Amino acid sequence: MSYGERISIDGFTGTIKFKGNLVSSSSTTTKESENSEWLGIEWDDPSRGKHSGTLKEISYFTTSIKNAGSFVRASSKKINFGRSFLDALIEKYIGADAVLYKEKLSEYISNNEIMDINKDVILKLGNANNIDVETVGWEKISKIQARLDALKEVGLSGEFVSFAGPEGKIKETCPSIVDIDLSRSLFRRWNEIADICIQLPFLKSLRLSFNRLESPSLTDNSLYCAGFEKLRVLVLNHTNTLWNDIRGIGSWCCNLEELHVGFNNLTSLRGSKVNATTIRSDFIYPDEFPNLKILNLESNNLTSWKEIEFLAYIPNLTTLFLTNNKLSTIDDPSKIPILQDQSLSLIPFLKLQTLQLSENLINDWISVHAMNGFGNLQELRFRENPILDGIRPVERHSILTARLANMKRINGTEVVERVRMDDEIYYVFKTGENLSSIIITEMGIYSNRKDMLSKEEFKKEIEAKIDKVLSENPRYEELQIRYGDPTKQKRDDLLGALLGSEVQDIRRIAMASTTGVVGSSQLKNRLIELEFFSVNSQEGKWEELKRVVKTVPVTSSIRNLKNIAIRITSVKEKGPNRFLKLYAHLKENSEVIELDDDTRELHYYKVKFGDEIIVEFA
Repeated sequence: MSYGERISIDGFTGTIKFKGNLVSSSSTTTKESENSEWLGIEWDDPSRGKHSGTLKEISYFTTSIKNAGSFVRASSKKINFGRSFLDALIEKYIGADAVLYKEKLSEYISNNEIMDINKDVILKLGNANNIDVETVGWEKISKIQARLDALKEVGLSGEFVSFAGPEGKIKETCPSIVDIDLSRSLFRRWNEIADICIQLPFLKSLRLSFNRLESPSLTDNSLYCAGFEKLRVLVLNHTNTLWNDIRGIGSWCCNLEELHVGFNNLTSLRGSKVNATTIRSDFIYPDEFPNLKILNLESNNLTSWKEIEFLAYIPNLTTLFLTNNKLSTIDDPSKIPILQDQSLSLIPFLKLQTLQLSENLINDWISVHAMNGFGNLQELRFRENPILDGIRPVERHSILTARLANMKRINGTEVVERVRMDDEIYYVFKTGENLSSIIITEMGIYSNRKDMLSKEEFKKEIEAKIDKVLSENPRYEELQIRYGDPTKQKRDDLLGALLGSEVQDIRRIAMASTTGVVGSSQLKNRLIELEFFSVNSQEGKWEELKRVVKTVPVTSSIRNLKNIAIRITSVKEKGPNRFLKLYAHLKENSEVIELDDDTRELHYYKVKFGDEIIVEFA
């Protein structure tokens, strides 16, 4: 046992940080205790610890997490230093027959032979002159070996593997393994794992979560390359692996397609990649992870989007997990310069299609719109960010759909193009209303401040507030050109009044503008104002529950209208027998008709401005 060695006691894993005698000031300490050798352990689970390596004001070692350490006697029989890969495999996958198989395997290892299950096995009974007898149980051994030969997926998590075992015997015993889980093992160094992997010619997936590995030695690079070059998937969650070590992995795993490094307390992705031959910048260059498609950085402590930009030049990155970090803003990725490196020209995040950003601290719409700068981003997870606080869950999808131009799936829900258009139209309308309300409100205030500010000064104040709204809604200008905005003429009239009219004229126009929309446009023709009221149907009678006035696109499908109705009337379906019907009260001819085809659009039923929508729950 030595400093840095990994151990387990009662299922808890830790690292030896001290070995030696403890100095005691206690007069009651026995001679045996004073002369005992102790181990100072830093536990992976801090709750197992008692202190940080200091005992009676004497510091013996230091833990990386406060109070994660304790002392145990070096002579304790509870200490588990791990076992070989083959011992763990045989015990788990053979069970009751493990003893018989291990005895036979041990016999062949001691004779340095290869186990051949097809040949007859003969044992000499008694003296050499006695007769030969065929080995009892060999048929069972043969079947066991056939089972191990066929193993493709192996799970040895928590089996405390710490080394490979006899050289070459893994390849002889279980050569077909493709996927292996060695999480919660007792490995200390990367070469101990490479010794196993190099014997598995078909290995593609390796899981090492909850291990604690020292930084790899540069002198072992050839071993690492031989052991890990075949890997497609590598999982290093909960390993506290340093970012520079993670970058170094790319030089061994040139075919790696999926890398998971979540829960590693990473605070930065800075720090030059350093190996035997190169020193590179903070940015990951294309030759470091040339085939990487999926990178999982969830549940770390990343706070700045600048750190994420260092991943921009991973050439084949399609999926990026950033869930549960501490990112508060997102910068437009299209502003990252194109990488020009000799004959290579690479657009940042060129192939990124899926981004997971739930459970972060993003709290501004500018950051949300910045994601439009990803040229090929199609799927987003964006739950539990402060910017969504106060927005009803059923409305979040519509708001994000309108603000993100190219998204095909948001929070697991598909974006239907026809519904996207409705969401974009409503977004333009609400943004326009917001802009108009700013002008109207500020004009009312101006009448009380006209002696303090000139019209030009006050106009600048209004423009600053309008600019703020427009900066938070970058898609407004684009979409109002596409669909039009019925509120735009109203704002133009109000601003014209501000510049050329007396205060009383301004207030008159402002009051008039709140009662109707001036002008017409494509958007105006697409939006109609309806009065929704929900009713409860009991014994053929309608009991009115709630009335709400709502502006909706005339192109809304009846299915989408039902979703709107449930949302705004605050009525949820309960139980398997509770269902929803919609009726339209057409005021022009006092007719009530059922909106019975979910695929039809609202205008199909000749619903017009001011009509009523009856929401029936039964």
